[in-house]
Amino acid sequence: MPTVITDRPIVKTATNVTEDLNRKVKRSLFRSKRRVVRYGLLASNILLVIGIVGFIVSTRNTAPSSDSPVLNLTQEKAISDPLDTLSGADIAVNIAELVRMDQVTAVRNNADTVNLQLDVIPNDSQVVAKPQIVQTDLKSIKDLKEYVALEGDTVESIASKFGLSAESVRWSNDLSGNTVAAGTKLKIPPVNGLVYEVKNGDTVAKIAQKFSADEAAIIAFNDAEITGIVEGQRIVIPDGKVPVTVARSVPTFSGFRFGTSAIYGYNGYDYGYCTWYAANRRAEMGKPVPANLGNASTWKVLAQRAGIPVGNSPAAGAVIWTPPRDYYGHVGIVEEVYPDGSVLVSEMNVVGWGVRSTKILTAAQAAGYSYIY
Repeated sequence: MPTVITDRPIVKTATNVTEDLNRKVKRSLFRSKRRVVRYGLLASNILLVIGIVGFIVSTRNTAPSSDSPVLNLTQEKAISDPLDTLSGADIAVNIAELVRMDQVTAVRNNADTVNLQLDVIPNDSQVVAKPQIVQTDLKSIKDLKEYVALEGDTVESIASKFGLSAESVRWSNDLSGNTVAAGTKLKIPPVNGLVYEVKNGDTVAKIAQKFSADEAAIIAFNDAEITGIVEGQRIVIPDGKVPVTVARSVPTFSGFRFGTSAIYGYNGYDYGYCTWYAANRRAEMGKPVPANLGNASTWKVLAQRAGIPVGNSPAAGAVIWTPPRDYYGHVGIVEEVYPDGSVLVSEMNVVGWGVRSTKILTAAQAAGYSYIY
């Protein structure tokens, strides 16, 4: 039987209306739940990005310069957990770009930095591990200084100015005393020890042995892990000490401590005494005396045997030799001879040990001394 279509409207019963209403309510609740979840996730991501960006910006403003030899916190974290750091940085970039944040450039820059650090740090083949040495306030060969001595400067005052021992200044500049002429250029090591110029045939091991220093410390301080050291290179030897030459007395007819010949090239006398001062002052004048003249009482005789002229007339620059009244004797330096024959003498260990003093002798008094020219 054919279907009959009529124009009569469908009559909605109370049951039909209730079912329609239930369906609409369910759809509405479902949509609301999805919307709540979606917005909740978005809000969480935004808060996460804001936190990351805030950290990056604050780190940018407070972190030390990348030139600093000390790793900052971000770098330390990159070393300890590189994968977490890398993934976190990349996620931050993706989210920042997604929500179009104003700080997206800073986030990208941070990610680039992290990527570069992680590309270098974990690769053992590209990193040379420095030996662990005694803490030296992170100083290195780059902190080596040159200082021009001023009027009134002494070795001890210069050492105090740079926080070094007096020996470190002496050893680094081949000085034997405490006097430094104004205008003298001095090498100032960053730490106690000495500045040394590498000689032909030198190795780090030989240098360390010679100056009683640590081989690993020399390598690390001078950045010599890869290139090593080369002839003519100026290096710093941390805590190095110049070896002390032990004088051996060899009895001979000449009376010299070191065989039969006078020895030059260094001050062979103890600091603070008249002999040390006289030898040091003569070296400053360009007229050095032998290092093996013994006590002041024997200077005149041994100087004659070394071929140095002696006499009884004072002359500027001559050693003034006092006729010995005891075993040790006394020497000084003639600084100037005045027109009236009086003599200005400089000396040490008269008013006090290690103290330089001056006095003026009359012509008559000066005639009672001998002079080593």
